[in-house]
Amino acid sequence: MGGNLSVKTRALMRSYFKYWAKAGEGEEYHLLPYHSLDVAACAVVLFEKVPYWQRHLLTLLGREKEEISTWLRFWVALHDLGKFAVSFQRLRRDLLQKLQAKDSQKSYSIRHDTLGYLLWKERLVKKLDERGLLKTTRRARFQIPNLIMSVMSGHHGKPPDEEKRIIGDYFDEEEDLEAAIDFVEDWLNSCKLGCLPLFEDSNLKIASWWIAGLCTLADWLGSNKDFFPFERTEISLDHYWESALKQAGKALRKTGLSPAEPAANFELKDCFARPIPHFHPTPLQAWVEDKQVKRGPALYILEEVTGSGKTEAALLLAYKLMVANGDAGMYIGLPTMATANGMYQRLAAGKVPVYRRMFQPSFHPTLVLAHSRADFMSTFHQSIMPQPPEEPAYGDGTEPASVFCSTWLADSRKKALLAHVGVGTIDQALLATLAARHQSLRVLGLLGKVFVVDEVHACDAYMNKLLENILWAHARGGGTAILLSATLPENQKKSLIGAFAGGAGWELPALDFNEHYPLVTELTEGQLHQYPLESRESVKRRVDVSFVHEQGDILDLVREKVREGKCLCWISNTVRDAQARYEFLNQNVEQATIELFHARFTLKDRISIEEQVIRNYGKHSGPDERKGRILVAT
Repeated sequence: MGGNLSVKTRALMRSYFKYWAKAGEGEEYHLLPYHSLDVAACAVVLFEKVPYWQRHLLTLLGREKEEISTWLRFWVALHDLGKFAVSFQRLRRDLLQKLQAKDSQKSYSIRHDTLGYLLWKERLVKKLDERGLLKTTRRARFQIPNLIMSVMSGHHGKPPDEEKRIIGDYFDEEEDLEAAIDFVEDWLNSCKLGCLPLFEDSNLKIASWWIAGLCTLADWLGSNKDFFPFERTEISLDHYWESALKQAGKALRKTGLSPAEPAANFELKDCFARPIPHFHPTPLQAWVEDKQVKRGPALYILEEVTGSGKTEAALLLAYKLMVANGDAGMYIGLPTMATANGMYQRLAAGKVPVYRRMFQPSFHPTLVLAHSRADFMSTFHQSIMPQPPEEPAYGDGTEPASVFCSTWLADSRKKALLAHVGVGTIDQALLATLAARHQSLRVLGLLGKVFVVDEVHACDAYMNKLLENILWAHARGGGTAILLSATLPENQKKSLIGAFAGGAGWELPALDFNEHYPLVTELTEGQLHQYPLESRESVKRRVDVSFVHEQGDILDLVREKVREGKCLCWISNTVRDAQARYEFLNQNVEQATIELFHARFTLKDRISIEEQVIRNYGKHSGPDERKGRILVAT
């Protein structure tokens, strides 16, 4: 009788329809094969609709677009194989009883991402090989498929644990293995593949950094019930796939992840929130206005004094690079939360905010502030996607992707690099080079962005090494970068240029640095170009520097300047030093307003003090605000 059943009917009898992947309150649940296809559909749509991600993977993998789409469609759908484990299914014993009419005592002590990799490596890949579905010329037959599965299994932010385990402690080997192998084979047939797609002769290992981020993002989108409502009726995989693709397209459009298109025109005057009467560009700004940029990886280092308009020059240069390369935005990294807050407000200012002027008027680009205290900025509004309803947590130290997605959307540090314009502390980008959770998502977020780093001179040796690493990776992805600094030591400049050249695949050019200041340094097509500039007379200063080593002499100097109505700033290397000097001045200086500013204040106080410091000492303050004030800070 079974031999007379159609393929479609047999598919609907498959045991993989007895496994849930998402569960809400009560009896609400979403079947595992459907969630698997939801996420695969999101990965395919992200690849096909986001041109800079697509362009990079086409280059790295050396395959046609259709081949990579099918490759992603198949492999990403296997990301949650660990949920076939009865130990996972028993998290909802009512659903296990309803769907499989049984109970189990197997403990869910290992996360489902690691369980999926364990099932694949210990059982599934060997079964597929026995059935002739693994075709490889490699002596280590399982090396490539296991590499791919480790990437897909790492969708919760880190690679799966490869510790040796007994698979029977977590799976019912007969039922769970049969369901998983049936799903993989049916999905292979649905993708019209005769064997596992491996891409053996490609740069798969390098591409895996970006693919891992794509899989993570696809899982977050595919777990959003606003776009993928729970389904528990049995539908053939082919039919459900068509529906999932349509929903994935909606998810991309409604979450702010659609590719942005640069404005047809963006000029230097557009970098300012409000028109400036009788405005004349600085020499640096004029150089950028005249500069014709080329397509391809490029590094620019802008060295100029404070007040020379470096920020506006960088914005205009970033726009030109976006147009030339088809990029979709930028990330601006700064050394401190205070400087990041200031840059964010600068870009958000204006009747039409400055950052929006860089994009087509019909488009609504996202602007996100990224640092550990961004949520307390009154002007910051998260804008990528609406908060999805929460699901119960799994209880294994991870959260369901929709809960994590909700947390992520409220946590700008993780979403900032996916926004069209991100502003934050430099460490949020540097985390892309460390073994930190969701590192791959940060790497993906920078892909297709102009990477701008302000105040590069503030990087210490450790941070500079991390910056070298991220510049290497960014250049490897075909990216562009702009580094801003008042001054930059020659050895630091050399190391940063060398890192970018290495990532772009260029031999390090001869580094005969021009000693002129101000200076623009350009690295394109493996060639180094240097452009000496002049400073405006209004920003030129002659500063006499004298060293004072005795605290009594410092006290005499402070008292003298306070009597003259001047303001002073005493910078300390540590919070403890700053606190001691603040107490010393309070005890010994009269007729002065003494303020303390450091990182150990409570968040509420720190924000209040930061606003007060900007008000009293910022460029809009006057002599009356500054008179007789002393700021002690780190």
